[in-house]
Amino acid sequence: MNKKTAITVLTATILIIGYWWYALVWHMLFTEEEPLRVHFLDVGQGDAIVLETPNSHRVVIDAGRGIQVLSALDDIVSTRNRNIDVVVMTHPDEDHIGGFIPILERYTVGTILQSFAVSESSVYKQVMEAIEKEKAGVHTIQQPRSFLLDGVQFDILWPLSTEVTETNAASVALLVTYGNTEIVLTGDAPTEIENFLIESFPEKLDDIEILKAGHHGSKTATTATFLQHTKPNAIVYSAGKDNPYGHPHDIVLSRVRVYAEKNPTENLTEYYTANGTVSFCITPTQFSVCN
Repeated sequence: MNKKTAITVLTATILIIGYWWYALVWHMLFTEEEPLRVHFLDVGQGDAIVLETPNSHRVVIDAGRGIQVLSALDDIVSTRNRNIDVVVMTHPDEDHIGGFIPILERYTVGTILQSFAVSESSVYKQVMEAIEKEKAGVHTIQQPRSFLLDGVQFDILWPLSTEVTETNAASVALLVTYGNTEIVLTGDAPTEIENFLIESFPEKLDDIEILKAGHHGSKTATTATFLQHTKPNAIVYSAGKDNPYGHPHDIVLSRVRVYAEKNPTENLTEYYTANGTVSFCITPTQFSVCN
């Protein structure tokens, strides 16, 4: 190889290395990875939660009572993408599953996870018919299981037994983990299930970040013991404005105030879906309310 050729090759090599170094540094400095987005939808008196992973996969946990979920979804997700990867039906009460009837008509659903609890209600039967038409993969939860989606860990902690007869007590309880942020979702699970969870999974549920108040803020859930163990930084009340049940109950709000006073370093913030959909943007290191 003559001197001129060698200089040309060396120059080309330096330029290539420089380009890739520049591209890498630019990416590291100025390109932000998409966050996990967790939306607690305003669907009136009911539960509906949507998770959008960093690579735009979707998990929908409950869907409220009826068609209101569609407009809430339209406000946060692209109408061009009509796919939902995973649906979780925590239990068969209408204010948690009724919205799946219009969702299954509009969206393509891959996998459905449901509590083993069943209902004789007409809404439950309609949802089951809609699921059969969808031909999605259906799995009934009777024991703990976990799955990973785009680095987001989903741990199903409850139910463990089919001996529970009351639908609220059979609610699917989820721990969602992404980086340093943990989210606890317990459907309408009552006090005895909360106690079981912290006794059975003391380390998993110690010092979480986001808690959805159980049963819309009913006094039958979100006990002082559960709060003190989980130590949330944010609590979401999924309840309709001026709902006839008085959710969130004054007793629960009092428990939360006492917890906040005892744990000032947690900087607890309360959020109400009655004021509109509550959305969190979560990176591997922190969480915040989406702008």
